[in-house]
Amino acid sequence: MTISKFFLILLQSGHPRDRLGEVNFRVLRRVQKKLDQFIRTRPEATEIDVWLESPGGDAHIAYRLFLDLQHRCRSLRVVIPDFAKSAATLLTLGMDEIYMAPSAELGPLDAQIEHPDREGVTVSALDVSKALGFLGDFALDYIVKGGNSVLQSTGLSRAEVLREFSRFSARFLEPAVTKLDPHLVHRASKQLAVAHHYAKKMLGLRRLSDEERKRKCDADEIVRHLVEDYPAHECVISRDEARDLPLPVQDAEDYAQWDIAKEFWNLSTKESFRRTSPPRLSIY
Repeated sequence: MTISKFFLILLQSGHPRDRLGEVNFRVLRRVQKKLDQFIRTRPEATEIDVWLESPGGDAHIAYRLFLDLQHRCRSLRVVIPDFAKSAATLLTLGMDEIYMAPSAELGPLDAQIEHPDREGVTVSALDVSKALGFLGDFALDYIVKGGNSVLQSTGLSRAEVLREFSRFSARFLEPAVTKLDPHLVHRASKQLAVAHHYAKKMLGLRRLSDEERKRKCDADEIVRHLVEDYPAHECVISRDEARDLPLPVQDAEDYAQWDIAKEFWNLSTKESFRRTSPPRLSIY
């Protein structure tokens, strides 16, 4: 059987004025039209390689894009010359093979939400959802450690020390607690749940290699790590770290068309080329 290979080139700027600068509904529709135009072969005779650079975007759209791509082919690969962050990392999780350059990066799935008071500013959904728990842990730790010191240096009873320290902690933390918007905390928790839900489904839907089947990769643990374990949304997940998760990551240097992909990416990063003919979305 003859296999037809197609290359989807999706290089996104992340610029707020660029309507195709992140994973969004416009990009999904544009990709679908391109796929309908170029791919006429049966899925079992089709392979799709995605050359991807993206700061992320909408998790729902990333999941829909993955479903559309997977439906059209028997093998789905992604090549990352530089970065695929946030929702682009989510998209990558569904790929059968992941090729990363030496300095390429994925990112945590800690969703970002709009700041409640500052227009155009985003904050970590993980930080917001855990804020109340952090304040509670801080208060308990303060009472235990501070109370123990007071108990040793005064003649007060344990009950008196506990009562007074509890009152002081409540007054001390009240300004911070009153600033927590229950609606925002709930929304942050929902956004994290969305990232977890889609990531687990995509890991379960991709085609596993024989080696991965032997290793019995724990999707829940991979997703938990990506959602919860990184201190900042900007953290870099290198190809070695991604392999350790474990994800099906290979060196980009071993990708058959790497020289072409790298040259194409180098060309796309030149400002003069971006102004005249930005290669934002193409398929060959």
